Amino acid sequence: MPFGPGLVIRRQLLCPVCGTLLADAAYRRLPPNLTLRAADGTIMQPTSAAVLLAQLQPGARSEDPRARYVEQNLGELVYELRCVAGHQVLRTMPEIVRRIRTARGHGTTV
Repeated sequence: MPFGPGLVIRRQLLCPVCGTLLADAAYRRLPPNLTLRAADGTIMQPTSAAVLLAQLQPGARSEDPRARYVEQNLGELVYELRCVAGHQVLRTMPEIVRRIRTARGHGTTV
């Protein structure tokens, strides 16, 4: 789906486990801007992968799939998305933008 500069694409980001709303997303290509708004209306901020890795328990890192994901994406900003059912999803900013740009319809699972 081609789009020009300044055009904003809006999508609902859905939980891959249960399909409930994680966030409303607005993406603008030029100048680049990604805004995620949680279901309660607050604007979500990404976190550096290195900061997330430091927050994880050192002893549990080798077994934690979240730690492996963060280690694989150390150079990226990561969003920690939670649904009302308690599921937690970590996604990098480029992954979210790719899913927004390629989604058909109003929503996309992340």
